[in-house]
Amino acid sequence: MSYKNVDHWSNLPARLFIFIAQRFSFLGHFFRLWKNSASDLEKPCLPPASLPLLSEGHNDSNNVETHDSGSDFNGWSDLPPEILVLISRKFSLLSDYYRFIAVCKSWRDSVSELEKPCLPLTGVLFLFLAEDVAPGAMLAYDPSQENDRNDNIEYHKYDHSKNSVGSSRGLFSLLTRKTYSIHLPEAAGRLVLGTNKGWLVTLGRDLQINLLHPLLNHQISLPNMLTFPDWNSFHKRYEPENAADFYIRKVAVSSNILNEDPAFRLYHHHPSPSPTVMTIYGSNSILGFARLGDNVWTDVDVSSRNFDDVVYHEGNFFAVDCHGSVFVCGINDEGGGDIRGTEIASLRPTKEWDKKYLVKSTSGSSLLLLVRYLKKTLIKYRTTNFSVWRLDMENSEALENISYTLKEVNDLGNEALFVGNASSTAILSSEIIKPNCIYFTDDHREGYYRDGGGHDMGIFSMEHHTIEPHFQGKSYHPISPPLWYI
Repeated sequence: MSYKNVDHWSNLPARLFIFIAQRFSFLGHFFRLWKNSASDLEKPCLPPASLPLLSEGHNDSNNVETHDSGSDFNGWSDLPPEILVLISRKFSLLSDYYRFIAVCKSWRDSVSELEKPCLPLTGVLFLFLAEDVAPGAMLAYDPSQENDRNDNIEYHKYDHSKNSVGSSRGLFSLLTRKTYSIHLPEAAGRLVLGTNKGWLVTLGRDLQINLLHPLLNHQISLPNMLTFPDWNSFHKRYEPENAADFYIRKVAVSSNILNEDPAFRLYHHHPSPSPTVMTIYGSNSILGFARLGDNVWTDVDVSSRNFDDVVYHEGNFFAVDCHGSVFVCGINDEGGGDIRGTEIASLRPTKEWDKKYLVKSTSGSSLLLLVRYLKKTLIKYRTTNFSVWRLDMENSEALENISYTLKEVNDLGNEALFVGNASSTAILSSEIIKPNCIYFTDDHREGYYRDGGGHDMGIFSMEHHTIEPHFQGKSYHPISPPLWYI
């Protein structure tokens, strides 16, 4: 068989393709087969080089799979549709699906009529690990040790020039219990927070804030950090590039960032009206927002500050402050105008340092208010307990007249809650997700500068009030420790 014309590959017997395809578990294996078996060919058309490919191995740039993209799709586009369907059914990661449909139109069309072309949520439940830091960037101290003694501990700020090593990040899968490396230079050395539906928010020392989808390699610019209204009072104490390490604390988005389509699933333009991004920012943890396309951030008109969490639920944002007061922040259907916050519930008295979260239940009918209790010493901290309260909203046309009930919950049923530096999320239990549990990551930012964040993580059982690890490795960072990627 001649290897000078890529079209000849489409003439291989269908039974041979079936035999090979049935042995694939990742799309990368499929591409390596063609690359290794057809080394004499001019570059066959593979997925666009801009799409990141996952490989096993944590934060090792040598393990990242890279492929050249060619200019001729004809050979690949002629593969029989039944072969493509067989291959697509072998995927265990949603990222494989996205790369598959990015090859060409015929590949995309081959899976457009499948009942559920997108994999279930458990297929993309990752712990987004911290990037590696160079020696000397943080204290040479293991924060996982349980000794709370404070003797002979020196305090140092980390070295910004050493806080980022390479351009790869690790994604730890709760499904496979393996860590995959993803090429993601857009997040290198930057503060990273999670939103929802696969989107992250990054802020770097260039002061630029971006929405970033690692699996699609798509990035959307948001207004610059210096456009926050509270910056004028903040900059007297910090240089802008230093403030970028901690200036935003939490982010929520009102709707899908990109329009969905049953064939391609995602288009690179956002719906109308423009999605609203709400964030908790500044030293006073103020609520601010911007719509995609805005040039500046705007403060929410609300009678509180020092907020801990914000979530989007049934057409409105809900936020909780450090005192346990819950506010609803309404946005109009046209997507314009100011946003005003109204207090609707309060859990007082609570301690300010006990972290509060808001989580939308999987049914979507109610919100859950979580309180996370910490034991702290001068340099160390660890989570000891959680309490959960259900905030059941009743329908009301006017936000200022909305009614609610607040009741403590001792059993989450078949739900699991995920909290930390990403949007708080509820997920139904499965063979890999324990029911009636709270999966948490380290978001006690005040302690990061001494030993790096990332040691206070685990699974809290509501039934037994015990904590067990969900990640056995070590992943510490002074700016962006691990967070949930869902």
